[in-house]
Amino acid sequence: MNTLPRFLVLAAPALLLLGATQCRRHESPAIKAPEAQPVTETSKPPELPGFALIPSGEFMMGDALGDINGDGPQHKVNVSAFYMQKTEVSKAQWDEVRVWALKHGYADLPEGKGKAGDHPVREVTWYSVVKWCNARSEKEGLVPSYYTDAAQVEIYRKDEKDLANTMVKWSGTGYRLPTEAEWEKAARGGLSGKRFPWGDTISHNDANFCNDGDEAYAEGSTGYHPTGTTGDNHCTSPVGSFAVNGYGIHDMAGNVWEWCWDGYGDYSVSLEADPRGAAERSFRVVRGGGWYGNANDCRVAFRSFAPPRPIPAWATGSGWPAVRSHDVASMPSFMPQTPTTHHLPNKTQPASRRVHQVLMTDHNSKPAPASTGESAPAYDAGHVAMKARRKFSPVRVMLAAQVASVGLAFWFMFYSTSMSCAASCSMGSIICLIQSVNSGLLVVALVIERKWLLLVLPLAFWFVVCMIVFVSVH
Repeated sequence: MNTLPRFLVLAAPALLLLGATQCRRHESPAIKAPEAQPVTETSKPPELPGFALIPSGEFMMGDALGDINGDGPQHKVNVSAFYMQKTEVSKAQWDEVRVWALKHGYADLPEGKGKAGDHPVREVTWYSVVKWCNARSEKEGLVPSYYTDAAQVEIYRKDEKDLANTMVKWSGTGYRLPTEAEWEKAARGGLSGKRFPWGDTISHNDANFCNDGDEAYAEGSTGYHPTGTTGDNHCTSPVGSFAVNGYGIHDMAGNVWEWCWDGYGDYSVSLEADPRGAAERSFRVVRGGGWYGNANDCRVAFRSFAPPRPIPAWATGSGWPAVRSHDVASMPSFMPQTPTTHHLPNKTQPASRRVHQVLMTDHNSKPAPASTGESAPAYDAGHVAMKARRKFSPVRVMLAAQVASVGLAFWFMFYSTSMSCAASCSMGSIICLIQSVNSGLLVVALVIERKWLLLVLPLAFWFVVCMIVFVSVH
């Protein structure tokens, strides 16, 4: 009479082992694929080597300390996310792109100057920097940012064109100059109300500039940076020589002045979203100060401007950092690109410009991981299906059945004494059989969903139920 329950107790482990081995043979690739890309991972922005992601959001732009009236008024600006190159564009980087460009329709891209290959490129016009950005984009198979017409048909590759905001593919994937607002947000590194990217004072340990001793917030040794003037008498430092700011970007103060996209004009006093400069474009914004500029020029709020050409006599070190939209990349060095700049100082203009390469994209979009190869709509649909599978998971159903089996086993324990021997054995056998099958199915479901730590549950439920039945029958 008791042979069948005892047989089930001994046979159940074999059934569990069989279920676990069979589940691997029948594991569905369709179920496995979503697990390779958890939902939480898709919200992370892609990483671009050599670039820092500047997050979207509002910041206070302009001077908050009353240093110079031309740097105000301080006002709130909302900037979309973008990438900026972590260093200024080096002379070696400029030369590499230029060699390619001269063979592909960029006939008048100048050689530029630089103290060495790892120093920032300088003395390049705003027009040249813009064309260089397009050349780098085409060289890397990206969509260029600048065009000669509002319809954005003809790529800007030669001559000196007065480009307007409508001639820029702001949502493209190519490199560009930073706007003035983008530049200042990136330069501040997440700090608010500070004079420099790191705080309110500056010394030669922080940046390459000329400490003339006129500013109380300039500390340490005076004169030009101790690195000295050698070679062509330009005192630039190799790109990335000084510590990064809060966003991981080097040299946003000093070394070389940096071109921005914007035409120079007065600030707005109202909240602006992604401002792109004045309609008047006779002068373009430059930011950041240079090796020969003083501490005042290096302030993150300091605004200056220069004609897009020719290179003014004081502009002996123009540089820029490249930028790209949120799905693109940005690089600082050489003349200014898309992010920010302003105001003309009452002394000679700085020569260097940092070029930012900005990779433009919709910062509110959720890009699909490159490894999936799916388009954005397909990826979103995959998330919906994945959430539905989790909501109606077979594991939950099996666990509920396990709890029900335990309840049935306890019911049997209390009422088995009132049953005949045959009825008691039959009912106990049925309960053990149901529990064994349910436990096997639960093991299969757990293995398919890779919930390894939960595999102890079906074994525990099975053991409890079978032991209750075994004790009740005997």
